[in-house]
Parts: sequence; structure tokens; C-alpha cells
Amino acid sequence: MEIEEPRMSAGTSTGRSLLQLAETAYLSEGGPEQRTSAETQLESACRAAPARLQLLQAGLTHQLRRQLLTRHAPAFWRRLLDGQLPAAVDSLYELVTARAAALTRLQTLCEQLQVPLLCRRDGVPDLPALHLHLLESALFSQLAPGFADAVREFFERAMAALRPDREDEDGEEEEEEDGGEDREEDPAAAALLAESRRVCRRLSELRLLGPLAGGVVADLICRQMAARVDAVCQAGFTRGAVGRLDTWCEALLADWRRLLGDAAELEAVRPRAVAFMYQMFARRRIAQLFDIIVDFPDSGPALEDLRVCLQRSRLRSELVTSLRKAVATRLLHPAANTEDILSAYVSAVRALRLLEPSGVLVDLVGEPIRQYLRGREDTVRCIVSSLTEEGGGPLAEELVRGEPVAPPADSDMTDWQTWTPYPRDAPPAPDAGASSQADIISMLVNIYGSKNTFVKEYRKLLADRILKQATYDLDRELKYLELLKRRFGDAELHECDVMLKDLFNSHRINWHIHSEESRRLRRQTEPTPAAPAAPDSFPVHSLILSAQFWPDFREETLALPESYERCLEEYTREYQTLKGNRTLCWKRHLGTVELEVELPGRTLTLSVTPVHAVILHHFQSRPAWTAAELGQVMKVPVSALRRKVAFWLSQGVLTEPSPDHYRLNEGGGAAAAAAAASGGEPAALLEDDADSPMTSTEDQKERDLEVFWNYIVGMLTNLASLPLERIQAMLRLFAMDGAEQCSTQELRAFLDKKVKQHKLLFSGGLYRLPKP
Repeated sequence: MEIEEPRMSAGTSTGRSLLQLAETAYLSEGGPEQRTSAETQLESACRAAPARLQLLQAGLTHQLRRQLLTRHAPAFWRRLLDGQLPAAVDSLYELVTARAAALTRLQTLCEQLQVPLLCRRDGVPDLPALHLHLLESALFSQLAPGFADAVREFFERAMAALRPDREDEDGEEEEEEDGGEDREEDPAAAALLAESRRVCRRLSELRLLGPLAGGVVADLICRQMAARVDAVCQAGFTRGAVGRLDTWCEALLADWRRLLGDAAELEAVRPRAVAFMYQMFARRRIAQLFDIIVDFPDSGPALEDLRVCLQRSRLRSELVTSLRKAVATRLLHPAANTEDILSAYVSAVRALRLLEPSGVLVDLVGEPIRQYLRGREDTVRCIVSSLTEEGGGPLAEELVRGEPVAPPADSDMTDWQTWTPYPRDAPPAPDAGASSQADIISMLVNIYGSKNTFVKEYRKLLADRILKQATYDLDRELKYLELLKRRFGDAELHECDVMLKDLFNSHRINWHIHSEESRRLRRQTEPTPAAPAAPDSFPVHSLILSAQFWPDFREETLALPESYERCLEEYTREYQTLKGNRTLCWKRHLGTVELEVELPGRTLTLSVTPVHAVILHHFQSRPAWTAAELGQVMKVPVSALRRKVAFWLSQGVLTEPSPDHYRLNEGGGAAAAAAAASGGEPAALLEDDADSPMTSTEDQKERDLEVFWNYIVGMLTNLASLPLERIQAMLRLFAMDGAEQCSTQELRAFLDKKVKQHKLLFSGGLYRLPKP
């Protein structure tokens, strides 16, 4: 026997007997007496021949792997899929604990006999660790489909016991000092929680917690965060959420630490979990950003939250893309009113400056809005109307705020402490510096490149207001004129000063003409007594305009009745007497006429235009007129006359028995009765005529282009042929005021119109005059 032992291998009968002793001593689940006896025999044999320990390590490792693959791993997965995760973990833990003690004794024997451990060649420090390594390999080589669902169900029940539903209706978690740990009030929940903690602790000791439950726990944490973020975002924009999310996230991770017990691993993933939550919250707020901008300034807390999130995540490009898409879809379309677009633009500038002080977002998101506004015909008028809005709109607030803020020069570093660098994760925005400094009105003015367009539109708006008001009150208009002077300068608004001065002078002249002292002086200077006033005469109050300083009026014709003309001539004579060598040229279609219309059963007191008054005057001589006859007498186009007659039809004064045939409603009728029933007292109505007496912007551009035509003819006469861009450049260089506002599209349309009229020829991209 002493000769065979040094040459013994695992394949010999002696080797097999020793391996069987090792299995009984270290891997058997039998009684302790049997294991102790086998271990004593094996130790004696190995002390006699220490080389046998290396052979036993290899054979024992093989047997250990086989048992794990054939018995323990299938049993574990079977119990787990049956919903018995605690039982499966406990069984595996008891097995590993028992074998760890036995393998530790075997390792001690190897160390006493100075036999090296074979597992250390593979980087495994000891035999218990080798057992854990083989266990993990065996389990995950037989990974059961659907195991994640069973693990998820277990942890969901555990978290339900640890974090009961303690949220109120608005998603705000109730504050509790005990942090949810005081669960003794519910014995079932306390037992479930204790069992869950035991399972997590044992999985951690088996080094299976991360591989088995790491993905499931991460998914559950993400779901909890997503649900919380959704609840916070749906609660509105008027309350900040970042602080509450911080507190809630800390409480959530603390609960998971108490459950899992592996604080080091959770601390390692905590920064990623918090970053994920804020990234998710930022994406939710980015999806709501258009609504947040519309609700600004009430939504200021939501913008503050988003600003904090943008500093923690690189989502500026995503924000720009999402917001520009929302703006194009919900704002920049024909169904949106220009006033609403301007209001949204002002809110967007203010909100995005709060979100990004460097001006990057303002430039990137505002550029499509400015380009769209430039293409709308009524943009300038809406801007000017908003600037002088009596109700105090957003642009009116900007106007009252003061003078425009000039952007500092590049060398000006007086405020370097508050300088904001360009964000690295933002898309390129060349004009971001200017956008961060310029005020909103200046940004709107820069859409057209010049403030002359706004000054001209304000002149037209001021003229409309002066002509439509029935009094000589100047306070409101003077207020806004002074504010606009601070913005655009005195020289540009000098003509508006003259217009308001005309209103003041007209008031003074009217008072003088109609005063008793003036009448007495005129009677004294007249060589013959004045003739008595005609029975149908009426007092005239005029608004005397300085024609050179007012915008152009629309050319309209109106033939006044003889009695009306006598009143105007009488006023003209009195004005000439007062002013000497000056006279008046009447705009007969402008102004208002105060009428008192007596109908059977009611009386109407109305303030209407001269056209409406003349229409009703002609029905005093004839009870019925056709549209053609009335238009010929009044020298008014029939199409315009129909719109004016519609006012009297709506008041029940006239009827239309057949198309274009009108008759005085002498008997009242249903319309008159309905109008009388609407109000018992005499009403003072002002006819709502939306047409402006000023020349429209399109007509004014057509006039300007007709003036430029002489310059264009001169250019082509001297230079034979020119392209469109050269013609426009020369017009801007040599022509009068207004050429800089003429766009390339407008000039091309005008030249194409001349080509159709055979006044120009176009060939090869060049315009030239036709040969005579």
C-alpha cells in the first residue's frame, strides 16, 4: 500500500474511495456523525500523503458543480417560478452556509499540510468563495424565462409594506417623522417586511442580489420615479417641484436601502438614479413648455424647476426642437390671430430669458415666430395697437417700462460678475448676445429692419382715432405719444405732434366760431342783416387738418344735399373771416353726424357717418329708391352703398322688398318692434364701420412703387438691362424714403406687373425697356 499511494490517481479504486469520503464529509447532506467520521478518515489519509489533497480538490470541484447543476439550481428556479422566492432563497442559503463551514475546514487542512489551493489559480481566494462562484454559474446557466416577473412581484409586495400609499389628491406626500418605518400597527405588513429584509440580506450574502434582482429593482425605482414625476407635472405650473422631488427621492432610496441592506451598492447608483429622475422631469416639462409659456408669469415656478433641470442634464437641443415644433403646430398657422401670436411671442421672450439668461433659447425659438410675423400683413398695425392699448397689454407694459436697452460693447466688462457663458450643449445661435440684451419692442422693430414702418403705422392709427372720436380729448393720445418719443425719438414723431396740435387748434376755432361773442362781432361787421337760418340747417363742428402732415386719405366721392352744402359754405365763410387768406377743402365722406330719427312708436338717437346721413336724407323726399338711383344721386358706388344701407336695414328704418330696392319703413313692422323692445330708453349708437379712412398699406406701397417707376425707367435707359437685385440696390441708394421697406418679393411683383402691361421686357434674368 505504501508503494501504490504515491502513484494513486482519481481513477484508482483508492482514489475513488477517498473522493467518496470527501463527498460524504463536505458535500453530503447526511447526519453529522457520518460526516465527522468521513472527515476524520480523509484527514488521516491526506496527512499520510498530502499530494492527495490536490487531486481531491479537482474531484470535489467537479462533484460540486455537478450537484449544483443537476439538483440545487433546478430546485431553486422551480420554487421561484411558483412564487416561493423566500423558501427558495432560504433553502439555498442553508445549503451554502453548511457547505461553507465544511469547505473552510478542508481549506484549513490544506493550509496545515501546505498544499496550494487550485482555485487560486483562477483568481478565487478560497473554497467557500469557489462554492459561491460555482453556484452563480449554475443558476444563471439555467436562467428560467419569466423569473423577473416573480422577482418583481416579490419586491412590489415588499415596497407596499415598507412604503404604503400616503399621497393626497394633489400628489403631495404627507410628512412623517418616522419615514414609514413604524409598521407595528399592521402585523401582516410587519411580517412581510421582516421576511423581505431577510431574503434580501441572504441574497446579498450569496452574492445573488445584484445579478438576480438588480435589473428588477432598477426598473421598479424608475417606475416609481416616473409615476411621481407625472403626478407632479399634472399638478400645474404654479408651485415649484424640484425641492419636493429631492426630498421624495431621498426618502425612496432610503426605503430601498432599508429593504435591500446593501447601502454601498445603492450609494453607488444614487447619482445615476437622481440624474435619471431629473432628466425624466425635464422631458415632461419640455413637453409642457408651450403651455407654461402661455401661462407666464403665473408659471414662473415651473420655469425655475426646468432651469435647474437643464443645468443638471444636456437637454437644450431637445428643448429647442420640441418647442419649435409646438410653436409651428399650435401658433404659426392661419387660424391664429396676429394679436395672439404677438402675446405668445412676448410671453416666450420673457419666459425663455428666465430659463436661459444668455439669450440662446430666445434667439433659436423666437426666429421662426419673427419670420412668420414678418409675412403677415397686419403685424405692424397689431404691434402699434398693442403698444397703445388702453388695457395695459404686454407690449404696452414694455412701452411704459422705458427706453430701449442698448447692448453693451464687447469691450465693456463692467458687469463681468454676472456674465453668462454660452451653453456648450445648445445649438448655434449667432444673435444670442443681442437677444439677451435687446428689449421686446426692439426685437419686434428689428423684424422689419427700420422703425420708420412703425412710425408710419402709428400715424395712421392716430389719425383713425382722432377722426373717430367725438370729443377733443387729448390726454390719452398725448400720453402714448410721449412714451413713443422716448422709444423712437422726437424727429420721427414730429408729424404726430402736428396732428395733435391740429386737434387742439380745431377745438379753439370751433369754440370761437360758435361763441356768442363771435356771433355778435360778425353781426356788427356785416353790412346787411344776416338771413334767417334755413329750417333744415344744423351746426357744424370741424376738425381742421394740416394736409402735409397727415397720412393720405382714401379717395371717395359723396354728393351732399344742398342744405348740407349751405351749412358747410357758411362755416367756410366764418373760417375765412377768422383766418383771412385761408380757406377749407372739405372731406365730405369723413366725420360723424348726430341724428334723431323719429319712427312710429320710437325715436333713435344715432351717431353715424355722412354717407349714412345722406342716405336717410334722400328718403325724406322719396319713400322708395333703387340702389342704382341712390348711388347715382349720391355719387357712391353701388357696392359700397349696399354696405351702408345694411345699417339702416338692421335698425328697422328701411326695408328691402326686393333685391336692391329699398323703402322707408313708415309703418314700423317686426324689425322696428324688435328694435324698440330691445331698449326702452333712447339709445346713443355709434355705427361700427371697420373701414379706415386712411389709405391702406397695400395701396400706399403701390403708390410708392409707382413713384419708383420713374427711377427704374431712368436706370434702364442709361444701363440698358439690369437684374432685380441691382435695381433694388440702386433704388435704396438713390430713391427717397420708403425704398428700404420695399422687399424683393414686392419689387418683383411690381416689375412683373409692368411686364404684363408691356412696359418692360424680361429675359435671362434681366429687365429692359421695350424698343420704341
